[in-house]
Order: sequence, then C-alpha cells, then structure tokens
Amino acid sequence: MAKKKRITIIERRKANRLAGMLAIASGILLFISGITGVAAWKAVQAMAERYLGGGWEMDVAFSILLLLASLGGILVILGGFLLYREKVRLGKFIITIGVGFGALGFIFQIMTAFLKGQYLNISGSFIGFFGIFFSILARVKAQKVEIQILD
Repeated sequence: MAKKKRITIIERRKANRLAGMLAIASGILLFISGITGVAAWKAVQAMAERYLGGGWEMDVAFSILLLLASLGGILVILGGFLLYREKVRLGKFIITIGVGFGALGFIFQIMTAFLKGQYLNISGSFIGFFGIFFSILARVKAQKVEIQILD
C-alpha cells in the first residue's frame, strides 16, 4: 500500500493562497456573467406559495434565500479572500453557498432556454460555466493547515 505524501505547512499555505486567488477570479467570472439563482428561487417560491399557501414565515425564508442567491459571485470572492487569509473552513463554506446558488441558476437558465426553444447567451454561459468550475476547483484544492507536534 502506497504511503500518502506528507505536505508541509508552507506547501499547504501556498496551496491555500493559490486556491484563494483562483476563487477570487472565479467569483469575478460569476459576477460578470450575471448567473445567479434568483430566477430559480423565485420559481420555487411561486410553486411553494401555490401548493402550500403563503405566509410571513415563507416570505422571510425566501427573502433570505433570494438575498444569498443574488450574492453568488460576491460570496465566492469573499470565500476566496478567506482562503487566502488561511480561514479555510469558513472560506470553503462560503464558496459552497455562493457556487451552489450560481450552479442552480446556471442549470435553471439552461433548462428554461431549452424548454422555450431559445438559444443561450453563449458568452455569458461560458463565463458562468468557467466561474462555477473554477470555484469548485478552488474549494477542492484548499486544505486545512494542521499543526502537528513532533516528538
């Protein structure tokens, strides 16, 4: 069985800084492309109100979801900054929230265009796709720095 290569703290910090810069760049791509999950969550809200009935609790919940969805690319940028500053766990969590809403919006945009028989805005779609892809890659590359005391 092959032994796992031990990574030094300096190598992990370098990898986290690189992941942070990648996340910042991908957040900018998401922001430029305009892909958010707002349209998807508005459709979900309309269906929920139709089948479950409305109420102030549902309005508050969907207001929070719509706020997070509208900040998708900005959340990825913030998460990238946190990765760069060695706040790996919080940075990965915030990137997950941002890219999750962005990916949902991207899928919703593709499905809507397909069902209506329309063509997608190719440039915005590619920019959004690369933003989502590189956000996920940055999140995977970030590693928690563990301090080990050697005897």
